[in-house]
Amino acid sequence: MKEDILMYQNTTFAKTKNNEEIIHVIKTFEDLRMSLYKLAEEKIQFLSVNPETYELAEKLKKELEIKYEIECNNERIKIVVYDYLPSIYIKTTNKGTGYFTEKWKNTISKAIRSLGSIKTVNEVFVYIKMYAPLGGIFDADNKYFKPIFDGIGRSGLVPDDCIKYIKSFGFEVEMDKKNPHTEIYIYFNDMGKKISDLIK
Repeated sequence: MKEDILMYQNTTFAKTKNNEEIIHVIKTFEDLRMSLYKLAEEKIQFLSVNPETYELAEKLKKELEIKYEIECNNERIKIVVYDYLPSIYIKTTNKGTGYFTEKWKNTISKAIRSLGSIKTVNEVFVYIKMYAPLGGIFDADNKYFKPIFDGIGRSGLVPDDCIKYIKSFGFEVEMDKKNPHTEIYIYFNDMGKKISDLIK
């Protein structure tokens, strides 16, 4: 099918048949993961309109929510999301991408708003640490970060997710086969400026 054509450029890995097969498997898994999220949501909506299956639908809806934990102090917010970011290339190849993206935006926004009264700030530095089930076989810059920044903007923590308010961010990745998840650190202080000064 046309939508299943591999859409990636890779200048890090040698272009070998083995590497192409590995990347294809990862992309296929990500496509299936998001498609299953979308399909499950559609089935739950179908169940929710029937009075006899409404309670089951509500229970399944809670199971489908992306789980998270959040903590906050004077310097930063830490959000642990029990999911991990897909490749950026799914944006153009997968029909479930819109659903998956909204799910992440809403999860980040909901987590921040769960802290109670949110005071809007004019600048934050965001650091993302992803623990992926597979490591060493993708480019870090190929991960789809956008829903995280959209969710921060949607929460009201910053007026918008543009570079005026989120001027910089950092990212790192480690492998964790048993517990893949994503940690998001949102700093209120001048952390971004400190890092910028270090590299001058």
